[in-house]
Formats: sequence, structure tokens, C-alpha cells
Amino acid sequence: MLFLSCAAVPVAGLMCHTAFDRLLAARFRVTAVERLMAGEHGVMVGLQGRKINTIALAEVCANKRRANLEYYRMARMLAK
Repeated sequence: MLFLSCAAVPVAGLMCHTAFDRLLAARFRVTAVERLMAGEHGVMVGLQGRKINTIALAEVCANKRRANLEYYRMARMLAK
């Protein structure tokens, strides 16, 4: 499951770059509001395949993963 990208939380100085990002952000927001209005709390909105789902925050916190240092190395190289 893929969760909350920068597209989902547009803030000053952070731009969504593609139409896909903007549409995904809108879908996340709509689902989050719908779930809140339905009384669902303690969950996170995320993308699984092409479907927007929620997952319990307790489950998210229980699954600890280490950062992929290869991505960090690659980002440093591309930032030069």
C-alpha cells in the first residue's frame, strides 16, 4: 500500500507536479473527509493499486521498516 505522498498535502512552496498528483491528492482528501463524516478515526488514507483505502494507524505503526539507503544515495547524487 502506498501512503500519503507530497501530492496529498499541498502546502506553500510545495507544488504538485503532474495531473496525476493533483487528482490523487483530491481523491485522498475526499476519502479522508468521507471517512471522518462516517465516524471513522485512527486510520490513514492510502493508495493500494488503483483503489483508495484506509488502514489503522496502529497497524501502520506496528510495521517498522528501515529506510532504503540506496534511495538516499541516489537522491544525493541527483541533487549535485
